[in-house]
Amino acid sequence: MEISVDLKQSGADFTGGTSSHLGNGKIDGGKVSGKLFSGVLHADMQGQIVDFKMDGTIDGDKMTGTFSNASFGSIPFTATKDK
Repeated sequence: MEISVDLKQSGADFTGGTSSHLGNGKIDGGKVSGKLFSGVLHADMQGQIVDFKMDGTIDGDKMTGTFSNASFGSIPFTATKDK
C-alpha cells in the first residue's frame, strides 16, 4: 500500500502527517538518535483511530522500519524522500 508522509524535524524531534486511500494519520512523539528513529502514528483506518508504534533506521534518503500494534502485529515499511 502506498502512503504519502510529510515529516517536519526540529533538532532530534519530528512530527508529521500521512495520507492514503484508507485515510489520514498524524505522527507525533518522533525522536531521532543517530540513524535510529521512533514515534507514534495515529492512523485513521475507515473512521477509527488506530495507534502504531514506529521504529526504524535512516540511511540517506531512505527510511526502513516497522509499524507495531497489538491487534495488527508488526508491519514493515520502506520510505524514500521525494526529490
